[in-house]
Amino acid sequence: MRLKAIVLLFLMTGSMVHAAHSGNDRSYRDAVQAFYSDDIPKTVDVLNSVLLSEACAEEKAKACSLLGLIEMHHYKNFEAARERLVQGLKHGVDRVSLYKNLARLESQCGNDDAAREAALQGLMFAGSNSEIREAKMLFTGIIIERAKRSRFDASAARLTDPDRALLREAKDILAPMVSDDIAAVDCSLLALHAALLLDDGHMALAAWRAYYQVPPGTDGWGVLKKPALDLERLLSGWKGKKATLEDRESLVRCLARSMMFEEAALAALDPEFPEIRERVSDIVSYAFFLREVRGISDEYYRKTALGQGNPLEYQLSLLKLTARYWDRLGLSGRPPECLEKNSGKALLEKDLFPIKRSVFTEVRRHHNVEINLNRTEGVLDLHMGHCVSDEKLVIEQYGLAATVKHVQLDGIVSNGYRSWVEDNFWKHGGWTSASGKIYSIRPTYLFLIIPKLQRYLDPKIRLQRERDLELGTPEEDGKLDKDPVAYCPGVMERLMLTSFDRLYERFWDEGYRGATLDNRFVGKAFRLIFDEGMTLHEGRHALDVKYLGFTGADQKESEFNARLSQVAFSEIPGYQLYNATKGYNPENTRRILTGIWKWSINHDDEVQCLDKSRPFMSQLHLLTDEQLRAAVRSMDPMAK
Repeated sequence: MRLKAIVLLFLMTGSMVHAAHSGNDRSYRDAVQAFYSDDIPKTVDVLNSVLLSEACAEEKAKACSLLGLIEMHHYKNFEAARERLVQGLKHGVDRVSLYKNLARLESQCGNDDAAREAALQGLMFAGSNSEIREAKMLFTGIIIERAKRSRFDASAARLTDPDRALLREAKDILAPMVSDDIAAVDCSLLALHAALLLDDGHMALAAWRAYYQVPPGTDGWGVLKKPALDLERLLSGWKGKKATLEDRESLVRCLARSMMFEEAALAALDPEFPEIRERVSDIVSYAFFLREVRGISDEYYRKTALGQGNPLEYQLSLLKLTARYWDRLGLSGRPPECLEKNSGKALLEKDLFPIKRSVFTEVRRHHNVEINLNRTEGVLDLHMGHCVSDEKLVIEQYGLAATVKHVQLDGIVSNGYRSWVEDNFWKHGGWTSASGKIYSIRPTYLFLIIPKLQRYLDPKIRLQRERDLELGTPEEDGKLDKDPVAYCPGVMERLMLTSFDRLYERFWDEGYRGATLDNRFVGKAFRLIFDEGMTLHEGRHALDVKYLGFTGADQKESEFNARLSQVAFSEIPGYQLYNATKGYNPENTRRILTGIWKWSINHDDEVQCLDKSRPFMSQLHLLTDEQLRAAVRSMDPMAK
């Protein structure tokens, strides 16, 4: 399976710390690199070293924040996580990130009052527009999560009147944030959950439309066409608690048909209408099955990150769970009996492939779900999501063409090991199957790319980024003096920012201003990143198979070619080069940077404002879009 990464624009805060270390040669940046390299023990070791050094307060606060996250997410050592986060707050900086992790921690521990208080503290210290927006979503999300537990967890306490008052407050905060602009999509799922919990049909319809980008008065797309019409009819005149049981059942089934099974179950489990659960028991059962799959997968990923994962036991657990679900619903066929009879000790991993095919095929057909239990970069993991659209695309590059199928997945249950282990700082964006079908994971783009574009527009964050990049320039210049093709995060981040600047200036030159200008930029940038990821990167894999005769054995070379194509044919090649070199394949990154450096030997006189006393690669952002494309095409075998 060839997986395409969509990588976070460096850190959640969007800044890089370049601090003096007074004798300590290990910095927070070293810890972050270890974190992204999937080396948790080394990350912890470096962070502890930073805390014992004479690093600046900002670097120590960030070290405490990441240590707290690791203790919470990877080790489940909640008390140690709390101690680290409280320690970090004493430094008086990076409070927003620290309070965010503290709020998450308290919420996971069921300390809802403490979680809300931490979220409010984070909101109080939020200074930029994007920080304020994210803090509001964190605060409302904690309130909504408490209410969801009361429906999904039979042991959880029922909602009290104060809980309902908080839920209404959360809904009121989210309501003005929901709009048809794609920039508002990140809050739409929260708003939908709040609306369903409060039986607010009008807000539920607006939030559903915002999430799937189906403006009022328009048809849906993919599998959403009929649900869009039915939800419009049902929710535009929704009568709240007076809605009929037939309408409530229709609402649940519409949500399920739009691949929102958790949301469907949320509506079905309203304690005031217990009859609904019986009417839609098939949907509720499936929603609980998905939650169990997610729980089993997350725990396996956690153990794998700590060197304790057992791939065979994980597969058996998933297969047995799926077989039990299959049997409970009375789906056609019979689950393999050996899953229940065999403890797994007599089975080898290769023995599970025909069983996986047998067990998963019927569930796939019944629920329009894609289940890909396979190895990704050497780690067995699960990619599981529901199909919302399936279309044919014609890929054209270098005068060659191939037709491929493009499937968009939503309602994601698991997005693989690396997406979990890095706590969604990074997510898989899709893959190309052996048959050439392209799968894209829609939420990756929605919940990583859009917030990053919003942070790009935030003047306070941009000033901080520029400051950090300026501070880091001498260090990276020195690194490039020794190794002219070394990977430098600051160099690539400046290239990415310059690429976005050029796109933003296009809309400025067209006369757009204010919020309209920002929305145009976010919408266009998002569409380019999403579409180009499919047609350029994944599409190149299909071309390599058709015209270069590539097979699975050529995966490494095909991935290199795909990264070249995503730059060579992009409208925003600077961003795509940033993305192509940010993944987890340092060999490909070095090959790409080496090719650009070799191109520069014969073309540096063509680059305006180039300072030849500095390393060429430090000044990549000075290349025009066409020069970037030309440099990359110079190493592509299909371009020659």
